[in-house]
Amino acid sequence: MTYLLNQILKHFRNVSKLLVVGGFLASSFNVFAKDRTCYLLKKFISSVKAGETRSLKFRTSWGADFKDASDPSSVIYARRCEHDKYPPAVAVCNSLMEFGAVEAPGANVKRALVCLSRRTSFAPKLQLAAAEFNFSYGTENRGSKVTIKFGEDLRIGGKMMEITAAGY
Repeated sequence: MTYLLNQILKHFRNVSKLLVVGGFLASSFNVFAKDRTCYLLKKFISSVKAGETRSLKFRTSWGADFKDASDPSSVIYARRCEHDKYPPAVAVCNSLMEFGAVEAPGANVKRALVCLSRRTSFAPKLQLAAAEFNFSYGTENRGSKVTIKFGEDLRIGGKMMEITAAGY
């Protein structure tokens, strides 16, 4: 009887782990899929030609405007996105401006990594303060070396996520 009870409990523990992990992944993908940012980010990275480098910078500030604003204390939060007028980067920026996290901007980095590296996952309560990630996206013959940098923006305040793709 004890053996049977232990096997049942073991089964329920495994099922509950799958439900928790599955629920977290589904909610993470749902948020990013709903706002199309993942799709647009993949298009941006894939669009960079061999020998070309493109980047975008998404800046956020919680509790104040950026230091270079005319009145940096008159807002609750601020966001900006720089894209060098490169159409695929403009599309990502537009999506980040609408759906990007400001209060917890590390979430944008985690979403971008999960989007571009499908086997990557993060603990639900993990918060990023600063980070740099380098990886390849595409195939061995054609793709991009991707760098995602995140941290304090000492020049104008707030946080900055910079995504750079160097095509090969």
